[in-house]
Amino acid sequence: MSKFKIDIFNFPRFCFDFGTNFVRIGISDKGVIQENNVIAHHIYRDKYLFYGKEAKELIGKTPKIIKIIHPVQKGVINDFDAFYNLLSFIKEDQLLGSWANLKFAPYFSYAVVGIPNFATEIEQRASKEVLQKLGFNQVFLVPSAIACAASLVDDLFVSKPFIILDLGAGKVEVSIISKGGVVLSRYLDFGGFFLDERIRHYLHLKYAVAVGYATAERLKIELLNFNNSEKQITVKGKALDTGLPKEIKVKTSEILEALYPSITRIVDEVKNIIEESPPEIVEDITTNGVYLVGGLSFIDGLDKFLSDEVKVKVNKVDNPTRSQIDGLLKIAKSPQLLRVVKLPDV
Repeated sequence: MSKFKIDIFNFPRFCFDFGTNFVRIGISDKGVIQENNVIAHHIYRDKYLFYGKEAKELIGKTPKIIKIIHPVQKGVINDFDAFYNLLSFIKEDQLLGSWANLKFAPYFSYAVVGIPNFATEIEQRASKEVLQKLGFNQVFLVPSAIACAASLVDDLFVSKPFIILDLGAGKVEVSIISKGGVVLSRYLDFGGFFLDERIRHYLHLKYAVAVGYATAERLKIELLNFNNSEKQITVKGKALDTGLPKEIKVKTSEILEALYPSITRIVDEVKNIIEESPPEIVEDITTNGVYLVGGLSFIDGLDKFLSDEVKVKVNKVDNPTRSQIDGLLKIAKSPQLLRVVKLPDV
């Protein structure tokens, strides 16, 4: 126990949110670093060239000898080697580069990382091993839903049951939280990236125009809303019949038409988990409601739309994309809390 206390109080606490779109690293008393979870690999030279925002800007623009890799898919590590190199770049360029006096001693430093509730033992082990390879002596896994909940309530163990709806880039996770634990959890294996793909497919069918992922993401961010507000923007794509550039005007109603089936699946999943919940906690869930976290929770009017469909109060939080990393930092500051909420060793 004394060694555990030394680790906690004499060295920085590192927290990791392995998001599909962004990786976030929180350091106690320092701050949070956020970077795009993308890396570029030169196939012939077998070398990683670019990472983060720089690599994301290359999507769709690289020759065949350079492969753009998203090393985290659906909230879990999909390419171990690529992700390790991405974290190594961030460690050298941003952690040690920005904070030269950062006290980083591998044998005395430890990390806390959020992991989806549906992650298998192999996926959990990969999350631990990538950070151990990076130099951390101990790695503790915490359910991502618990981490989000920790950032939203003062005391996890006295809070009444509520739902965390995590709308991420790679997955949608719905969890009922009560007394510091996960009562029920369900997930859908799609997220913001899938919605971008649905927009591309819709424009392909309706206008016979191919647009890139960046354009589809822009349409989703700028047009999608549930406030009955009709917007319109002009984008450029490639006409499928001629192969030449073509401008099209896209409206909010069209984006809603493209994405409504996916949004309906999210609504149904929230309804299902409420129906499956023990009758003793249904009243508390109705009172406390659903908390929206993740990047898709920024969609205007989504909270009211979900509330009207599910008949339960839906709460928006101040900084939904920071909920998990903020909760992990809070957990890491309390050895007692960490011991209770961490997952068993794998």
